[in-house]
Amino acid sequence: MKKLLWYSDFLVPTGFGNVAEELIDRLLATGEYEIDVVAINYNGDPIKLDSPYAKYIDKVHVYPAASYGDADIWNMGKVLGLLATG
Repeated sequence: MKKLLWYSDFLVPTGFGNVAEELIDRLLATGEYEIDVVAINYNGDPIKLDSPYAKYIDKVHVYPAASYGDADIWNMGKVLGLLATG
């Protein structure tokens, strides 16, 4: 299984979020990828079962890029930490 770290808007109804969702859906459909997402503009709330994003529960590991009000809004520290743990 190939590991993929995705870094973009995700789990939010934005243009970039919609594109990310479409591409991640296609990658998951191949069955070849384990995907972790550092999601920009995602606040980290749990995904609700009645949400359109419920299809990602147990399929994609999602980390919010940053907390609101965080000085490092892109959370490069988290990205570097995830890369280091491989």
